[in-house]
Amino acid sequence: MKYLNIDLALVRSAEFLSASHEQRATWFILLCHCADQNNGGMIRDAAKWHSRQWGQLGLTTEDVSAESPLWTISCGHLTVFGYPKDQEF
Repeated sequence: MKYLNIDLALVRSAEFLSASHEQRATWFILLCHCADQNNGGMIRDAAKWHSRQWGQLGLTTEDVSAESPLWTISCGHLTVFGYPKDQEF
């Protein structure tokens, strides 16, 4: 994607409102990265990423390994809440 349309309902959702400011910033970075990669909102094998890989996104391993309502890590894959799959080309 060249542009990312964020549905305003996402920033009014319980998930977003219950997240800390740090989690919201991390979510935005993850959302933008996934949009750039057109990966369906999932970073495969994210649990195996090293600090250098997260650092290239401006994040730390600690940023993404913390529990958050804005992303989940399951089976080693990170999935971003609210990713607009229908906007991918």
